[in-house]
Amino acid sequence: MEKLNCTRKAITAALEHEQAPGLVYLVQQYRVKEAIRLMQDPRYQHYKIDAIATESGFGSYRTFHRVFVQITGRKPTEYLTDDARS
Repeated sequence: MEKLNCTRKAITAALEHEQAPGLVYLVQQYRVKEAIRLMQDPRYQHYKIDAIATESGFGSYRTFHRVFVQITGRKPTEYLTDDARS
């Protein structure tokens, strides 16, 4: 919002006009992508999943887990086991 010099209301209206996903969903997608990036980064291998959730901007592990599954179709632990640390 700061970079665009817009209010949240203006951004939300623009997204609705373009029939884009809501602002909250876009932020959640960004945070999940950041969590995946952290899971793949060797510097974060010692982090527990709840710490990855916090580092990627989620306020609670519960929300992180729910949103991660919604967006990726997999649990964060499944993602770690299958992809990130193999």
